[in-house]
Amino acid sequence: MNCPMPPQTAHRPQVVIYLARTNSRFPERELRQCEAYAHAFRWDISLIVVDDEAAVKGPEHRPMLQAALQRLLENRAGAILIPSKATISPIDGEFNEFAERVEKASGFIQVATRRRRPTATPPSPPTPRTAPPTKPGSSATAAPTSSSRPSPRPKSRSASTPTPTPRPGSARTSRRASRTRSA
Repeated sequence: MNCPMPPQTAHRPQVVIYLARTNSRFPERELRQCEAYAHAFRWDISLIVVDDEAAVKGPEHRPMLQAALQRLLENRAGAILIPSKATISPIDGEFNEFAERVEKASGFIQVATRRRRPTATPPSPPTPRTAPPTKPGSSATAAPTSSSRPSPRPKSRSASTPTPTPRPGSARTSRRASRTRSA
């Protein structure tokens, strides 16, 4: 007889928020930034660590950072969430050494980046500026392909649009044309 299995509850990933106090004030803004980041990814916060010795000691000599690492070693958290890379160390070599220790504990370090607010219109991908090479004697215009987008409406003449050079002695010679030649 088949017994139905109880539904498995999906547990949310656990993270440790590690903050460094660089002066006498509590790093409240950084804490809010990390909390918002964790909630955006549906991570549960296992522990919040505020380290007073971050500015004076390297990562391997900070007991509070080692406590955060210990959570990973005990499988009580899967990541250390930090407001910036410099929270661990401003020196790349020290940061990388600590990151290796975190990875050996089957965890990772995540920098809580700020989320950008969406703009009214998303930026379009860049379009190629150069035309494909043409054979001598052939037409300079290429036939549009099915993957090409229609070109936008022509803009008014700007500095990048070449202006026709008037013939010397013609009535169309202007002060602007003479300025561009001398520049």
